Amino acid sequence: MPFPLQTPRLILRPFTQADLSAFVAYRSDPQTARYQSWEAPYPEEKARKFIETLLRSQPGTPGEWYQLAVVRKDSGEMIGDCAFHIMAEDSSQAEIGYTLSPRQRRRGFATEAVAGLLRYLFEECRLHRVRAVCDAENPASARVLERIGMRREAFFKENIWFKGAWGSEWVYAILESEWKRLQTAPAPRFLYPAEWMLFVPDRLAAAEWYARLLSTAVQYLPEGNHYIVEAGGIRITFHLADEKMPAGKAGQTLYWQVSQFDAALGRALACGAALYRGPLERTDNLSMAQVSDPFGNLIGILGPRPGLPADMGYSAAPNQDECE
Repeated sequence: MPFPLQTPRLILRPFTQADLSAFVAYRSDPQTARYQSWEAPYPEEKARKFIETLLRSQPGTPGEWYQLAVVRKDSGEMIGDCAFHIMAEDSSQAEIGYTLSPRQRRRGFATEAVAGLLRYLFEECRLHRVRAVCDAENPASARVLERIGMRREAFFKENIWFKGAWGSEWVYAILESEWKRLQTAPAPRFLYPAEWMLFVPDRLAAAEWYARLLSTAVQYLPEGNHYIVEAGGIRITFHLADEKMPAGKAGQTLYWQVSQFDAALGRALACGAALYRGPLERTDNLSMAQVSDPFGNLIGILGPRPGLPADMGYSAAPNQDECE
């Protein structure tokens, strides 16, 4: 087994006894436990036995869940876990789950961890299909699944008696072929230059995400202590969010006019963006959609419909009202 798994900011590794206190802490958070099978506070003795069982478990055993600790590379802090189990009835399919410490949310860590787990399941385990079940009252979890390219396949209304009431669930899934197609989507090609400032909770993480999206590298400017990403006339400068300039609210929507709408949208979704609105077909032979990045910002993508010339029907700027 190729553990630990590596992502740009995280390590996904087997649990150890040293994870006990962090594990108990985030499982004892009432908001975290609200959508999970356990109750808060989570007993330490129960957590200890859980970890001991994991240490004896073999990852990938059909029908058995296996948890991986999610650890930040920069601090070594254990911030959550993600889990998978190969289906007992069909070893070519699996189900996944994840939990993140409340102090570490809204930084794209959950999306990054689950994307890393999917890569392992498709590339190493050679699975055909992966699914996830999400509480219908937990939109944040649903957004994580959508950011990594999973489809919402089903809605089960009041199908489960959960913590004293009937609950509803969403079912998401992705096929290996769909995942591979997302990974090979080309970087967007821009028709017009533009420049933005983004206010984000983690400047380097956001800059690295946009660098991956645009197939370029992060630049650091000591003068002004800025991270910058540039590609094809697009320039994005990343600033640290604070109370006066909060993440996802202080900046503006990034509007990208591209030569290939489907390719640009597919690339954004492959990199972990979530479809926010659209795609919409405009009357000028253009398609438009909005996606949200893992840091709370919106990207508006405008481009010609498939099969039309790249310069057909463009105005100088998109009509913002169509996406908002």
